[in-house]
Amino acid sequence: MKILKANKKDCKFFYECRNDFQTRKMMMNTKFINFKKHKEWFLNAIKSKKYYLYVGLIDKKIGVINFSLDEILYNADVSITLHPTQRKKNLSTIFLKKAINRFRKDINCNINLIARIKNHNKASIKCFLKAGFQFLKKIKNISYFKISGVYKNTKKKNKNIVAIVQARQTSTRFPNKVLKKINNIPLIKILLARLSKSKKINEIVLSIPDNKKNLKLYKQATSWHETIYKGEEKNVLKRYYETAKKYNADIILRVTGDCPLIDPILADQLINFYKKKKVDYVSNNLTATFPHGLDMEVFNFRSLKAAHLRSTKKYQKEHVTYYITENKKFKKANFISNINYSNQRWTIDKKEDLRLVSLIVNNYYPDIYFSWKKVIKYIKENNHLYKINNHLKIIG
Repeated sequence: MKILKANKKDCKFFYECRNDFQTRKMMMNTKFINFKKHKEWFLNAIKSKKYYLYVGLIDKKIGVINFSLDEILYNADVSITLHPTQRKKNLSTIFLKKAINRFRKDINCNINLIARIKNHNKASIKCFLKAGFQFLKKIKNISYFKISGVYKNTKKKNKNIVAIVQARQTSTRFPNKVLKKINNIPLIKILLARLSKSKKINEIVLSIPDNKKNLKLYKQATSWHETIYKGEEKNVLKRYYETAKKYNADIILRVTGDCPLIDPILADQLINFYKKKKVDYVSNNLTATFPHGLDMEVFNFRSLKAAHLRSTKKYQKEHVTYYITENKKFKKANFISNINYSNQRWTIDKKEDLRLVSLIVNNYYPDIYFSWKKVIKYIKENNHLYKINNHLKIIG
């Protein structure tokens, strides 16, 4: 079976596949499709960066697959349609698998794949599950399935690396900061999208408080198809431990939700540093040399469990890793930058911080995957940016 990128000549074939009566019964939009409107959509779609359209070919064309990307290349909706003459030949799963492989090569970056399927469409559900999709949620008569864009650990001997991002709406200094928007995209979504481009992380989990005050965060993150764990608000250490335990983490990358410019390449470097040093805990902030807002920690589950069981002080439970960093029995190492940039502040804790980060993101938008080193250069070339929030105290 060959997977070919769709071209102008495939317009009529797409129409035949997608406008078949039996097909439309299973689609989100069941209405008859006018060919003139279809042609207009199709010709625009094959030119657009938003759509990746493919045709399956054996001896002749068997069906079509559409990957529809969101505005920040974070999620892609996937739909498959076999031509009416090619049904009941056990072609759909192999077609879907091959098309996914072709799409990943073409787009050349990590991206989540999302499928929306009507609950009564048992054949499609079976197809997507066989192709590696996992059930995510059910809303009314629609089931959602997902293949995560991050690298999946398929070998038992490899340790499972889970990034846990803690977030809440109830910040005392800047309430609802994680849901503040840049170009209509919430800060926490920018963070999660950037982190998803890591080549070392096997799972990303958003860990949030389980209460009504954080319901808006939960609903929004659910709409982006995030993996979410809900736990205690004040005892963040317990929430982290329970999150790590549920998702079978051997190694944890800790990130806080107020750092939207977190860099996936830097995260991978920190993970490699942790493995090389063979310690219990590493950070790039034991002695700060990176901009505040790139802060990350990597530690093993054993150390997290010890902290959870033995921490007795309130601040140790609120800040997750204090028991580890204060205790000499844990082996620790600090990852440093060759140049000290610790006087720069890229975290979100005040309105001035949001103003600076908005200017940075807008400078590159719609590309939100710029490196932290590009930001250093941008600020250096525009020194007035540094002055926006440099009067604010950096809180470790």
